[in-house]
Amino acid sequence: MKNLKIGILACGAVCLVILFTLDIVEGLKHDTANALALLVAYAAPTAVGAMGMAKPPFLQWQAIVATAGFALACVKWRIWDLLPHIADAPAKLAVLLLATVAGLVISAIAIAKPENAA
Repeated sequence: MKNLKIGILACGAVCLVILFTLDIVEGLKHDTANALALLVAYAAPTAVGAMGMAKPPFLQWQAIVATAGFALACVKWRIWDLLPHIADAPAKLAVLLLATVAGLVISAIAIAKPENAA
């Protein structure tokens, strides 16, 4: 499925942009390990999505890396606690959480249905 890599790239990039607007640099000073984990969690799917766009096909290992990145972000945000209260969250955080879940779902689908080599 050719468009899954676009979704992975978009979700990862949106999450990275929002993360930087939420003052992740300040977070690096206070809790370096968690801030770096979040940066890696969103940078990995963005990187493999860009790799898949630059040199198709989007391979299964790239989908696995993207899934691992979004899954790490879900664990770091404790998304199961935040999603029930998403209506009360600020807009940036709501978009970040939704993009994380969407990225996880899209990348899991990309594992199950890898892109065919042309």
